[in-house]
Amino acid sequence: MRIRELAQATGHTPEAIRYYEKIGLIAPARREANNYRSYGEEHVRVLDFIRHCRNIDLGLEEIRTLLEARAGTLEEAHCAHELIHEHLKEVDARIADLLELKGHLEALAARCGGDHSDGRRCAILEGLESGDAEAGCCTSEFHERPERAERLERFGERR
Repeated sequence: MRIRELAQATGHTPEAIRYYEKIGLIAPARREANNYRSYGEEHVRVLDFIRHCRNIDLGLEEIRTLLEARAGTLEEAHCAHELIHEHLKEVDARIADLLELKGHLEALAARCGGDHSDGRRCAILEGLESGDAEAGCCTSEFHERPERAERLERFGERR
């Protein structure tokens, strides 16, 4: 099957498929006489696996590890177990960060009633301009924790 057919069958874009092939997540396609890529059923299975991994927010290196485990031994399956548990810890930490951020946003929203017909300036804008910690998370220790910065960096790499 050609790349467009593979893309339709797996829910990936042709660009993503070419990229996964370039970085070695999927095996290189066989080339036809006209130099078109030709993919088989194993490509479909691997790309479905990758899509399922992306759906649970795994990064490409984590997916690579799981693909190696998928093709390997019971020892590698144990590695998959550890990888998923580590990912779960990261998700829990991101949830905690988001809950903290939610609290900051709720405090910020509570500062402003939304009616500015009396000519008063919006308390949200004032708080953000002054850097008031209650107005947002930017001056609190929320951003100063190194483990949060590392998680945000890893999270950004996944996107």
